[in-house]
Amino acid sequence: MARLPVNENFFKKWSPEMAYVLGYTVADGGLYGSPRGNYYLEYTSIDLELIERVKNLIQSGHKITKRLAKQPKWKDSYRIQIGSKKICLDLESMGITRNKSLTIVLPKIPKKYFGDFLRGYFDGDGSVNIGRYWRKDRAQYKYVFSVRFTSGSIVFLKQLHEE
Repeated sequence: MARLPVNENFFKKWSPEMAYVLGYTVADGGLYGSPRGNYYLEYTSIDLELIERVKNLIQSGHKITKRLAKQPKWKDSYRIQIGSKKICLDLESMGITRNKSLTIVLPKIPKKYFGDFLRGYFDGDGSVNIGRYWRKDRAQYKYVFSVRFTSGSIVFLKQLHEE
């Protein structure tokens, strides 16, 4: 069986696109291996456009599959699995590990590309909220615009905050 195309050097050189995909990988990507020694980079999201963007940036010929929601209130999701030992090893060298959700730390990112990384991470695990709260001392409402990032790793979030 012929190998599907993918840019296996994608994570070797910093660029705005590479930093964006690295951020998205920290949020919604995962590294997996099979008992036969195969390596996979997988992305899952309810946002097909994001999966397609990553697929195009990595120049992957791998198929995006749709996964039907298991519960009525859930949304369908999309997944791409990219088989590449080189890509997985490059990501591991940057600190992206298997089962990273609770243990991820902020990779060393050149300042020039930090905004691109943050955009990628936001697309995967960020949100925006507009709300209001009552100020008793002024007897009026105040409005709040907040940006949130979620992670299972408090260390990662603290590092992100410091940066």
